Amino acid sequence: MSSRYYVGIDLGTVSTCLAYADDDGAVTISKNEGGSGLLPSVILFTDEGNYVGEQAVKKSTEYSASNS
Repeated sequence: MSSRYYVGIDLGTVSTCLAYADDDGAVTISKNEGGSGLLPSVILFTDEGNYVGEQAVKKSTEYSASNS
């Protein structure tokens, strides 16, 4: 028997959170590799590539430091 999942996304100005519920109503918050349920709401486009979340924050900080 296949399961269905229901996804909810809180796309905030500063942070984003994703949660999903299965057919039984069990809710799980998706976590990043660091164990946090929050992901920075940042996307960075550069000549070297595109970055999302924590990688975008890190790369934008590196970019700002090298251009100041």
